[in-house]
Formats: sequence, structure tokens, C-alpha cells
Amino acid sequence: MKRILTVFAALSAVLELYSGVPVRLDLCGRDDGVKLEQCSVSDNLNGGYAGYLKKDREYMFIATAKRSDRKDFALYTASFVPADSGTVKVTFKAGFSSKDSVSRVVVDAIEVNGGAAVNTSFEDVEDGLPVGWNGKGRLSSIAAAGKNSISVNYRESLSQYIHVVGGQRVTIRFKSRSEGAVK
Repeated sequence: MKRILTVFAALSAVLELYSGVPVRLDLCGRDDGVKLEQCSVSDNLNGGYAGYLKKDREYMFIATAKRSDRKDFALYTASFVPADSGTVKVTFKAGFSSKDSVSRVVVDAIEVNGGAAVNTSFEDVEDGLPVGWNGKGRLSSIAAAGKNSISVNYRESLSQYIHVVGGQRVTIRFKSRSEGAVK
């Protein structure tokens, strides 16, 4: 019995290591002095202000998926109300896992209501990168819609600044799944 439990524990650790990491969405208004109010997320996301910013925490909201082993695309939603007009940086990355910080997730089919965003389907490409996006993420052919998506991990994210209007709710919807999962 002890041997069975040991094998089960080892197998569980291996499965956890290779199950991937969840998608993460960071919303940050610090660069333009835009506080994020009335933040909310869909049931399949955990969300909260960045506590490490202490008194400036209302400028950054982080949403991380609850599941890390998606084999198909799931729809996620996050929303906020900017206190003032300006820009908010939207960053997609994978959630942090101390066991595997390089596992990748793909993100596609982004919709931004209440804010101005560009190339949210990643179909416009220049020099191998999606136009309007900055960072170290890369293109992927695993797409929920069209032919492209982005592939990111904890260290390699992609972001863009979206223009927002003070007091007008911004809702961001996107689809994501683990890059290594079989469709």
C-alpha cells in the first residue's frame, strides 16, 4: 500500500509539472495615471489588485485562469471602469508556476468593448510579429478564429496600450488554451 501511494504521489507531481500553466491578463493604468475601478472577472478567472503596489494598487488588476490544462479554447472575460481617460496597458502572459515558468498558452479572438484596441485577431503580421503588439511572445497557428493566435509564457508576454474613456466600462473577452494540449 505504501508503495502504491508513493507511485501515485510521484505520478501526480509529474502530471502537475506537465499540465501547463493558466493564462494571465494584466491590466495596468499606472503609466497614464488611470485607476481601475469596479473590476470584475468571469467565473473561470481569479482576479485582484496587485497588492505589491501598496498605495498604488488600484492602478493594476491581475486576472488568472483557474484551470491550467485546457485542451480546447475557453472564453474568459474581465472588465473595469477607468477613473479617468487615458491608456491602459493590456498584457497577456502565462500564470507563474515555480515548477514550470516556460510552459506556453495561446490567446486569440480578443474583443475589447469600451476601449480602442488594434489587431485583436493577430491576422496583421509584420516581420513575424503581430502589428500593434509589443513584447517577446510569438505567433502561433493554433487559432480559435482566423489563422493566427499569440503564444506566451510567464517570461514572454505580449501587450498593447488601449485608449479608454473615464467612467466608461471596458470589457475584454478572449479565448485561451494550453499550447501543448491536443485539440
